[in-house]
Amino acid sequence: LEEEVEKLSDVIDKVGTLERLLQELSQRNSLLCCDLQRQQQLVQELTQRKTSLEEKLSLDTREALQEKAWLAEISSLMYEDCALIEEYLREMRKQNDVSSSMTSSYLQA
Repeated sequence: LEEEVEKLSDVIDKVGTLERLLQELSQRNSLLCCDLQRQQQLVQELTQRKTSLEEKLSLDTREALQEKAWLAEISSLMYEDCALIEEYLREMRKQNDVSSSMTSSYLQA
């Protein structure tokens, strides 16, 4: 009978130990669940930020391409203006040369 009592006492001790371990595991599980929820929330926030940044990048890229096209158009117009100015200056030089030649001829005569 004493052996049976001793065995029963050992079993009761082991059950108590297992209950404590189960309680610890349950607490750890709860903490892990909380951590998982926080991580999932963080992933969701980061995904939203990423999407927002991708949209901003797309908009910025479109604006940059539009600005590049505008600058190319302005550059082309400026080139045309320079060509017209050069042509005007050539004509002015020709007229100046003719005028100088005529003045020179008039003074010599």
